[in-house]
Amino acid sequence: SNRDGKFTLNEAGRNSIDWLFQGKEFPPNVLLQLDEKVVEKILNQGSGQRNVNELFRNTLGLRVGRAVVATAAQQDDPMKRVRYNGGARSALQKEGIIILGQYNNHGDIAKKLGVPVPQKGESVAVKLTKAAMNDPGAVKLAGGYYRIATKNDKFCTAPVIECA
Repeated sequence: SNRDGKFTLNEAGRNSIDWLFQGKEFPPNVLLQLDEKVVEKILNQGSGQRNVNELFRNTLGLRVGRAVVATAAQQDDPMKRVRYNGGARSALQKEGIIILGQYNNHGDIAKKLGVPVPQKGESVAVKLTKAAMNDPGAVKLAGGYYRIATKNDKFCTAPVIECA
């Protein structure tokens, strides 16, 4: 210890540390990248499911980790709020948004669309519009061609993406 009563680890103490992320990138926390008002809007939708839906609406093209989904969902089994059958994948489909996860085929779709590939425990939301087969960035999904939508594109319902 020093005169101020502060302590530091000695060499034996430093050598006995089990590092969780030494030399590794921390998982992203997308909530720290968003404007405070957007985060407030995401977290105050009145239910965990609506919070998660709003989270993905506001994080298009960004990696969203399990911890962020849990923060938004504010309940047990937060990843249920992402799935089809009543989760964000179903709710946002009619807005043209797909949510890609850690599945192999989702990684392939992310690469083709040019968005970050979701890692284990992550999701990436993408808003799509219909495309022609030869359009730049077009990917074949569920029998049709789609690309990332711009603000000027027509609205379309997103295809169902299998989780395989």
